[in-house]
Amino acid sequence: MFDDLENKKDRYFHVTPRKNLSAIQKEGLLAQIGDRSQEAKEEAEAVFLFPSKEDMDNALLNWLGEAFEEEDELIILQIDLPADFPVKRDADSNGELMYEAYSYKNVPPEYISAIYDEAYELIESESDKEKDI
Repeated sequence: MFDDLENKKDRYFHVTPRKNLSAIQKEGLLAQIGDRSQEAKEEAEAVFLFPSKEDMDNALLNWLGEAFEEEDELIILQIDLPADFPVKRDADSNGELMYEAYSYKNVPPEYISAIYDEAYELIESESDKEKDI
């Protein structure tokens, strides 16, 4: 169960509508300027990630939860990146790290280690993928 998972160094979370899952499993997470990035007037293509479950939960209960349509079924991708994968995390004016991280590089599908539904129930894990081989 999701609540039992620990935040780990180089582990991130990404929230997306379930309708995107098939494409993500084939292509990974693509750095782009999507709908929410356009609204935020982002200028560079990036993949946005949460560095902890707590940061993700806070966003879902606030701005991110409001950004999706009510009928959108959301999923949570757990992403375990290699230590040398380029991820940035900005700090605010007080030097505190922001709640969100980002990469200008595409995240390959093999770095997605688990997929959860909105209730934090496991949909698929890396061990499930290995069983299919």
